[in-house]
Amino acid sequence: MTRKSRIRVNKDPDSLIAPKNYTLEVVGTDKIGGSMCSVVRAVPKRKETDLFEGKMWIDNQNFSIVRITGHLAKSPSFWIKQVDFVRDYRKIDGFRLLSREEAVSALRIFRKETLTIDYQNYSVNGPEAVQPLLTKLTD
Repeated sequence: MTRKSRIRVNKDPDSLIAPKNYTLEVVGTDKIGGSMCSVVRAVPKRKETDLFEGKMWIDNQNFSIVRITGHLAKSPSFWIKQVDFVRDYRKIDGFRLLSREEAVSALRIFRKETLTIDYQNYSVNGPEAVQPLLTKLTD
């Protein structure tokens, strides 16, 4: 059985990767795949589960996110000490979309659990599908 799911962009302005929520600093350059990237350190301005502390690799050509590594700014549960993650993005039909995500949770009962998600079979509807979001972000 094939199940289609739609990915919705989190439109909550309190969790966007933006100067309102993070202190951002360029700390170097690196090449990932065929993309030359600026490496940006992100430090959250608040301790919340929707925010992270870590690094982002931003494509120097189109300013899209290529990779994010880090840990959640606040643990989502008493039973979880820390959640470290890596998110990789790839270009599909001109858009950079999440391709792989791995999260390692350090649990209070002295063990670690790893969750890996490989995203595939994307269907891109075209630029008109993201236009309302871009308009809202620039207002």
